[in-house]
Amino acid sequence: MNKIVLSGSVIVLLTMLSGCGMGETLTPAQMEKVKEFDLTQIDVLGDAIHKGMNDDELIFYAPVNIVKAKEDYEKALEAEQKDEKMAFYLAAKKELDKAYETKKTVKKYLNDVAKIDEKMQKLNTQEIFRDRYENFKDEYSDLIITMDKGNVSEALVDKKEVLLNAKDLYGDAVVYRNINKAKVILNKMEDENLDERAPKHFEQAQKIYEESRLQIKREPDNKQLIQKLAKETNNAALYAQTLAKDVAKIKSLSDEESYEFYFDVLHHNIASLNTKEAVEPILPVSIDEKILYLKNQTKSENTNKILKVKEKIEKQESEKELVEVEDVNVSTMPTTVEIAPENEKNVNAVDNANAVEKESLSKPDEASQEMNTPVSLDAVQAPTEEETQQ
Repeated sequence: MNKIVLSGSVIVLLTMLSGCGMGETLTPAQMEKVKEFDLTQIDVLGDAIHKGMNDDELIFYAPVNIVKAKEDYEKALEAEQKDEKMAFYLAAKKELDKAYETKKTVKKYLNDVAKIDEKMQKLNTQEIFRDRYENFKDEYSDLIITMDKGNVSEALVDKKEVLLNAKDLYGDAVVYRNINKAKVILNKMEDENLDERAPKHFEQAQKIYEESRLQIKREPDNKQLIQKLAKETNNAALYAQTLAKDVAKIKSLSDEESYEFYFDVLHHNIASLNTKEAVEPILPVSIDEKILYLKNQTKSENTNKILKVKEKIEKQESEKELVEVEDVNVSTMPTTVEIAPENEKNVNAVDNANAVEKESLSKPDEASQEMNTPVSLDAVQAPTEEETQQ
């Protein structure tokens, strides 16, 4: 269970309680044992109280009884009469025992609240939602104090609302840590009126954010799901912002000459990605055709890489087999030949290369078909501000 930082109101309450201890009234039987009372027991009790407050954290688990025990122990030291010393000693001992019982009760019934608090602390919730977290800690402390006063049933009733608020706060902290980037971007777009430049994408990004927010709050411990949602949500907001800025930039151009310059830079930037531009220039064709050409070029280059790997592996295998044949004594050659692990890896690599080559060769018209397929301008991402300036 986590340590509890006591609120100001709790500290005031404990201060008021600390002045109320008057010791226990000794029974006639106890009065008869006053003369036999060993005063060194007070010092032993003091050590036990000190250990309870520090090592066993009773100041957090049982703040009411441990403070009373400490006060009565100090009064036992200060009392002049032996019977008073014994009375305060017995009161402090009893309160210390109650404190340990409270600790057991708190750990039993408030363990789920403690676990949520631990998760929130790891997310630094106290900095993200300072006021809400402080309210939670005050309510948490109140539950412990109520239990330490012996009102366990009352504390359990109050716990339901505290636990509900804690789960809600924890969910919001997880949301903040994962998709607050998207929220900041969307808010900034509204402030800069960029939401009007790409309204459809802005509304779509808002919808994705809200759906992700609700899913994360429902499953705040599903790390795999949250990672997926965070990526989708933040990228949707970022793209909406990028698109809106590009639209705003084009609309800010003053005349046809500016439009000409803008698209000239864009065409040259795309054409510069062509590794064969000097031989097969794509600068003269449309943006759509440029993109399709570059996609097909990438596929072709990947196929060539695979073929080179396959050729290299086959060459290594041929050279290795030739050496093995020269070194083997035919009379001692075993009837069964096992493939060495490293050879088996090479064989698998060749098979994989063959499979890729076969798949590539089985679709000879794919590139040409793709070149002839019309592409919508919506699929072409506008250049960023930095690319345009270049």
